[in-house]
Amino acid sequence: VCETITGDGEIWVNEEGKLKCSGKKPSPSYKFVDGKWVEDKKLHTIFIKEQLTSAKQSKNNDLISKSQEFIDNITESNKTPDFEIRTWHQQAIEAKEWFIDKTVETPLLKNIAINRGINIDELRMKAYKKAIQYEHIVSTIVGRRQKYEKLIESANSIDEIDSIVITFNLE
Repeated sequence: VCETITGDGEIWVNEEGKLKCSGKKPSPSYKFVDGKWVEDKKLHTIFIKEQLTSAKQSKNNDLISKSQEFIDNITESNKTPDFEIRTWHQQAIEAKEWFIDKTVETPLLKNIAINRGINIDELRMKAYKKAIQYEHIVSTIVGRRQKYEKLIESANSIDEIDSIVITFNLE
């Protein structure tokens, strides 16, 4: 008989030949023994661990989502095409090298400046400042996300997990 009909309860035929049902199982940690529901300590421990694991996974998913959303919003990467974002690392490398040595070639930045019709040195300086700012923002959020992650991992109860309020800022 379908679990949705019995509520995961037990079904049997009594001495009179009538079909009987135990009623809905109180929780996954119960067993039907000698005509009544009895909590099984082993099942209860497993059930609690599964709930805790599920709550941790859910909170961690929330953490990942909120940290990515914060970075996307503050850097405006959510308004930038992916192919352009993929150039940010190379732009940062070129800009940092140029900042140290003004004679170094910066082919990516040069081509961007030419196609934008702007001064190459102004673009290099702007890329340098953005690279430093981006590194500060990302390293701050990475550190805070990892701190939250450790709090979630070390939580021993669902109440502890629920008490973790995930927020990001640069203060």
